[in-house]
Amino acid sequence: MPLKATYAASKRFILDLAVSLRHELKREDVNVLTLCPGGMVTTQKTMQSIKAQGFWGDITTNPLECVARNTIDRALAGKSFYIPGILNQILTFCSRIIPRSWVAAMIYWRWNNTQKKWLNS
Repeated sequence: MPLKATYAASKRFILDLAVSLRHELKREDVNVLTLCPGGMVTTQKTMQSIKAQGFWGDITTNPLECVARNTIDRALAGKSFYIPGILNQILTFCSRIIPRSWVAAMIYWRWNNTQKKWLNS
């Protein structure tokens, strides 16, 4: 994820850690669910960042209360992975079938434009 390399690397680590823990703890009847929530309005700073993204920020952001409730429901149902929002699910699927270099170029374009708007406001 260009312009957010450390963030992306840490998310990848968490995904792999959760998969490993899920398998290691299965015998103990412990469920591990990985949540990839997309945009979440949690602070004034994140709200400004989402607003700077414009259309894409609006359509990939999910209400905190809905994400929390659905995450708990899925965890209690034994699910392993949750991406809230149909658009976020579609984008995740597309990122798996489109060449990584193309995805990186699109992400760079999006975040570069967002940063310019956000930093100049």
